[in-house]
Amino acid sequence: MSEIEKVLRAVLDEKLSPINESLQKLGQRIDTLEDGMNKQFGETKSDLRIIREQTAQNSEMQAELHETRDDVENLKLDMKMVKKLILNQ
Repeated sequence: MSEIEKVLRAVLDEKLSPINESLQKLGQRIDTLEDGMNKQFGETKSDLRIIREQTAQNSEMQAELHETRDDVENLKLDMKMVKKLILNQ
């Protein structure tokens, strides 16, 4: 390597060093952002799973509630019929 090449290399290294440092810092910031995003994504995924489970449970409970309501209505009708039968005897 000639003397001119050495000088040019030294000048380039001197000029590029701050850029390389900036790029390294930027890379670290991107890694930090990715880690944060991955953590938030994981939490959101977990929350969504919980919501799905709760929705399924609520749907089941709602179906049972409708059945119970229908049973109560049927029992009301039965009671009215029994009452009429007793009163008409």
